[in-house]
Parts: sequence; structure tokens; C-alpha cells
Amino acid sequence: MSLTERPQLFIGGRWVDSKGGRKVDVHNPATGAYVGSTVLASTADIDAAVASARASFNSGVWANTPPEERAAVLHRAADLLEERAPELAKLITSELGCPIWFSERAHVPNPIRHLRYYGTLAKDFAYDERRSDGTNTSLVTQVPVGVVAAITPWNGPLSTPSLKVAPALAAGCSVILKPPPETPLTAYNLADALSQAGLPDGSSTSSPPTGRKAPTLSATPTSTRSPSPEAPPRARRSWPPALNGSPASPWNSAANPLRSSSTTRTSTRSSPRSCRWRSWSTARPASPRPGCWSPAPAKTS
Repeated sequence: MSLTERPQLFIGGRWVDSKGGRKVDVHNPATGAYVGSTVLASTADIDAAVASARASFNSGVWANTPPEERAAVLHRAADLLEERAPELAKLITSELGCPIWFSERAHVPNPIRHLRYYGTLAKDFAYDERRSDGTNTSLVTQVPVGVVAAITPWNGPLSTPSLKVAPALAAGCSVILKPPPETPLTAYNLADALSQAGLPDGSSTSSPPTGRKAPTLSATPTSTRSPSPEAPPRARRSWPPALNGSPASPWNSAANPLRSSSTTRTSTRSSPRSCRWRSWSTARPASPRPGCWSPAPAKTS
């Protein structure tokens, strides 16, 4: 498939025709020149993406994959992006309008580094930790939170999606990436690389929406959280704050891709403020219909 002509949507790990989405042309903002085209997802497409991601997570096809194998997929995806670096740099410059040198030195190398960082973290992370106060001992186990919605802006068409998608996949979550309609073409290359690297079907979706469809994610009737049949209900907690010191910390990038269970305490925490969408397990319905994501509540003075 051409890098600049994307007539289909990437839903559930496969290229499929849109159900009512509209075609959009992409132009270079610096020159006005035609770059390519794609189709924007409709509400029906988003429903299909949520259903596919939820079914994939419940099946355990990725969530139950050993961390070493998840790490290998992320590293292979990084290698594939690196092989395509020259053409990716040209695409980003055409779609975003930035200088070619900036694409070559930042927009392409950074997402490759992000994928490798989280791949290594997935392999080395301590998923089980025993904590003791001197008398009682608790076992804290980190497990995937569920399905993650990654909503990204136009000004980092490859690096920002990688900062959200990579930690979520490293944790074992399924991901729905919503790239912006202004720069939708570059993000598809991340989907291509992950699929070719061995990511199971259903674990990743990349679909720019028609108009303001992000609220649809918070009111999708098929997105109600249901526990995986492979895993019993567990207490929830966000990724350990001890990792905050990393410049590419999962605390600062994605919507809490891990939750933990403890034998003595249950705590729930919303996603980081850098992402205004709550993780699946802590979502509150934005309407009478149950939803998987909803905006964080407004602060009151």
C-alpha cells in the first residue's frame, strides 16, 4: 500500500473499508501541495474498533503474552521504522511542513528510540513486588488495565503516537490510536510496523475520525469494561511513580497502561494529567450509556 494513499482504515490489525467515513485530502501546509489522501472514521468505524480491541484484550492473545515476547515485537517494529527512515522523513516533512533536517534528526529517530525504550522496559520491569511493613507482607502484581485510547495532536505525527502506543502495548494493553485529521498518513506507518513485527490482530487500531468523534469513545455502548476470563478481578493502581524520573516515563506519556493488585489494599487512580482521558478501568460514563473513556472531572475552586 502507498505511504500517501490510504483508502482504508486500520481496525483490529487489518485494513478494512470504512462504514460511512469520508475521504479527506492532505496538503503540505508550507506549500499547499497535494500530499495524499485517506478516509476518516465514522461512528460505526469507532464502534467496530472498540469492539475489536475489547475482544482482543479479553481473549488474552496479547495481554497474556510473556513480556519478553512483547518486547521483541516492539524492538522489531523499531527496526522496521529505522529501515524506512529516509522515506518517513520525507513523508513527515510533506505532511507536517517542517524542515527535512528536523524530520531526519527528531521526528523519525525519536519514535524509534521510544519503541526500544519501552520494549526494554517491558522485559526488565518488576511485575511482582513484595512489600512489607516488618510484620505484614503484601504482593503487588502489575497487570494490563484493558483498552487504551491514544489521542494525539498534529505536531508530532509519529513521535507522539509512539509515546502513547508503545508503553500501553508494553504493558499488554490493546490500543486504539486516534491520529489527527491534519496529519493522518504518518501514523499509519506505525500501525504497519507493529503489524509486520508480529502484533496480534485486534491489539492495535489506527483511525483518524470524521469531525469531533473523540467523545464517541466515551459513549460507545460496546465499550463497557468486562474482565478478562483469563484473570480474576484485581485491585487497581497506576504505574509506579518511581519511574517518573525517566524522560520518556510511562507516567508522563500514556494513560496508565498497568494497574496493580494487592492482597491488603485497593486503590484507584485516574490517568496522568498529560492525557485528559481516563484509563478503561477508572472510566466514568459520560452519558446514561456505559463508556470506556470519559474526560477527567473539571476542577472546582
